[in-house]
Amino acid sequence: MLYMQKNNKSNMNIITKKYLTIITIFLFLGLAVVPSLKSSSLNLNNEKVNIKNQSDLSVVHIEASSSYDYGYKVGKLFKPHFKLLNLFAKLSGKQKIREGYFNNQLDSMKKYCPFIFDEFRGLSTSTNINIDQLIYLKYFMFNYVNERCMSFSCTGPATKNDETILVQKRDTSNTFYKISLQKFIYVFIERYFLSRLLWVKDNGGYSSNYRYIFFGIPVLFEWPLINEKGLGFGASGTVATTNESREFDEGSGIPSEMLWVLCMLTCKNVSEVAELYKGVERASYKGSQVNEVAVFCDSEGGILMIEQTHSYIATVFGNSTEITNASEGILWRVSHHQWLDPYKTGSVTPEEFPASAIRANRTLELLEKYHGDITLDICKKITRDHGGGFNPDGKDPADICRHSDKHGIGLEYFTYIIDPKDMSIYICRGPPCRNIYRKYNVLKLFEK
Repeated sequence: MLYMQKNNKSNMNIITKKYLTIITIFLFLGLAVVPSLKSSSLNLNNEKVNIKNQSDLSVVHIEASSSYDYGYKVGKLFKPHFKLLNLFAKLSGKQKIREGYFNNQLDSMKKYCPFIFDEFRGLSTSTNINIDQLIYLKYFMFNYVNERCMSFSCTGPATKNDETILVQKRDTSNTFYKISLQKFIYVFIERYFLSRLLWVKDNGGYSSNYRYIFFGIPVLFEWPLINEKGLGFGASGTVATTNESREFDEGSGIPSEMLWVLCMLTCKNVSEVAELYKGVERASYKGSQVNEVAVFCDSEGGILMIEQTHSYIATVFGNSTEITNASEGILWRVSHHQWLDPYKTGSVTPEEFPASAIRANRTLELLEKYHGDITLDICKKITRDHGGGFNPDGKDPADICRHSDKHGIGLEYFTYIIDPKDMSIYICRGPPCRNIYRKYNVLKLFEK
């Protein structure tokens, strides 16, 4: 009887959390459309926040006099969102955070990225949420959205018309809580596809500051897309080994998400990105994932992928054929280290995660097949591919376009393609095999 009572109580808690989650999501859905319905601008302390529309997207441009002011204005504009996100995080239960995480985040912000710390201070002031809790929410967000994604990029001589293209696929796990939170993030991304000018007075010696477009939750979870110089961005999580006897490279420094922001703010091409990554202390900690592998493209025709931990780094360009053992102008990756030694970094091996290796091999196969004739349409076609996987005649989680089956859980959340020369982004929401890409030209968003 006692066992049955415990089970009933547990089931009730699960049901309660599910209903609360659904209510929270609907609240976010309602709040997300408020700015675009009210007017073309909002007033914050007598200063305007411009809201523009491009097709089905609202584009918010926040002008701020400082990093602190930016965080403060974001908090004022999105205060209900941050409050509800905080509630959602509490309802989901406290997540276990590795020892020293908060201190490393704060120390990294203050030492390497003081402007980011100032953004958090401003956000804390306007939302009345303390900085430690905001850092927890940042961890909470990344823990939910860091999925087993994939990226590929191509440029001349692989492309037909000397195009440069970056493709980023975001995958998700088919569990209730992750889908719920990611549905909220999806709506937030759709409604707040932001362009902003970040003024930095003391940024650790970096002299130039470029505006950039990102999606996500301002300050807390900014996923960069492209900056005003045509530097495009993507990233995919690297799954960590579960073999406790394996070596795992750890060390303090700048977390990946802060490096992304630094690159967007200070770099105009992939060569500058590579130098920045190699010239700083990089953070790397043991967990369910190793540092994300970043992929960049630029308007000059450059492409770059970076595998990195605290002690090891591989900067792989489109012409690094001696590293890739592939034709020039193509790069690809899924969820394991391909160019760094996984036995030193802590990444899974292809044998430990067969689906990652299958997807990577299929992507390379298609990029080689179309080499010299790759176009935007070919890249879209590759994102819809079901010709590999565990079953070449069916859909499964080892396909480029992932689907759940008996082998495991996998679903395409959204995919985006960046054309840096045209300053355009193509976004497909949901599995590409069942949905279309919409084009957004971002050049005019950078016009003053």
